[in-house]
Parts: sequence; structure tokens; C-alpha cells
Amino acid sequence: MLVFVHIEKTAGTTLKFIFRNSFGQKHCDSKKNKKDIFTQADLDYAKKVFGEIKCISGHNLVEPTRHLNDIDLMFMTVLRDPVTRSASYYQDNCLRGREHIDFKEWIKDENKHNMQVKRIAGSADLDIAKKLLNESYFFVGLTERFDDSLRLLKLLCPYELKLKYNKKLVAQDNTVKDRLINTPDTLKILKDIDHLDIELYDYVKNELFPARINEYRDQLEKITLPGSYYKDHLTWNYQMSIAFNKFIYRQKLKIGV
Repeated sequence: MLVFVHIEKTAGTTLKFIFRNSFGQKHCDSKKNKKDIFTQADLDYAKKVFGEIKCISGHNLVEPTRHLNDIDLMFMTVLRDPVTRSASYYQDNCLRGREHIDFKEWIKDENKHNMQVKRIAGSADLDIAKKLLNESYFFVGLTERFDDSLRLLKLLCPYELKLKYNKKLVAQDNTVKDRLINTPDTLKILKDIDHLDIELYDYVKNELFPARINEYRDQLEKITLPGSYYKDHLTWNYQMSIAFNKFIYRQKLKIGV
């Protein structure tokens, strides 16, 4: 079973579309249970509802290497440049989430600091995050190298993946993000609050990801990605995944059956 640790604003929604379209109702959206951390008990319940699950993904998969203990789990995630990710996350909260809070107030929430390290390690422990990505994750991708990441995932994944996709939740206006990054004061804040994420990202970008690409270079060069969908919401598997998670899994969670 694939376990996708979906970190906000890392192109994870686009990747989740690929999983929904590949697996249909065998894809479980873990955040439907609304808990802060998805545990083994939650996974056991999901398996009762879904039957066979090939992939589970969500924002509440925090340190899943500790909280989930099925023997067949294959952990994976995608990282993004931390400064850009945090600025984009704030922008998304303003535009799509309709939050109207000043950035300097918004960023005081320590839950928003070093989110990538914390999501993987369960705490702000860079060494643990590096160790887990090295030893326990079968795949780590990069938003900035998304197509290369997809080729690597296709090669390593034990399931057949339908890699045709459209980008999801892409901002139509990057004014807020660009202003944060291009203003020295707020840029310094972003770097300070994400200093561990920056070290982790640099490690993956400069060492871990290139090493895995080089290991499979000959095979990866033979993988051609398909084009994009015109109307991705019309695919049958995608619709089945959305419907089963929303109208069956989520409703069963609500009534506790």
C-alpha cells in the first residue's frame, strides 16, 4: 500500500489526482476523518470500509513510519523549496481560504514552521527526517522536478500508474507570494522559520534525489509521460474515488459504523 505524506503546497493535489485516477475507490483520503494524526486504528477502520486499499494520502499522515505499522506500507512524499512553499501556503490561505490576517501574525503559529521536517519526523528533528527519508521512504520527489519525479515514481511503484494529469490548485495570481519573497524583511522571516526545512530540502535536492535518478538513469530515459487531460474530472476512476471517499467513507466516519 502506498502511503503518500501530502505536505501542503508541494503539488500534492496534482499527485493525488494521479492516485485517484489510477486506483479509483481503492484510494483512501485520510483527511476525511478530520483527525490531527492518522493512526493504525484509523487505517484498520478504513480497510473495513474500503476493503482493498492500494493508496492512502493526506495532510494528517504525520510521522506515519511510527503511527502506522502494517508490513506492506510504502512511504512516499514530495518536497518543495521551503521559502516558496511557505509563501505559497500563506497566499493560498488568503486567496482560496479567504483568511485576512497579516503575514507576520499568521507566521507566529509554530505549527507552520519547518512543516516538511515535522510532517516526516513528527517533530523538528532534522536528523530523524533525513534518516527516515533514506531508510524508510521508497520515494521522495521534488515539486521543482515534478516530471522527473513522476518518471522515478512510475519506475519504483509496484502498481500501474496513470500519469496523465492536469495541474491542480495552481494559483492564478502570485502577487502575495512574490511580494513576500521579494521583500527582504519577510524573506528573512521565511528563511528563519523554515531553517530546518531548508537543510532537508537542500539535502534531498543535492544528494538523495540525484543519487536515485542516477541509479536508474538508463531506465528513466525510456519513460515518456503522457499529455494532459482536457477535462480531468470526467475520468471514471477519479469520480469513483471522490464519491466513495465523500459519500461512503466520510459518512460512515460521522455516524461511527
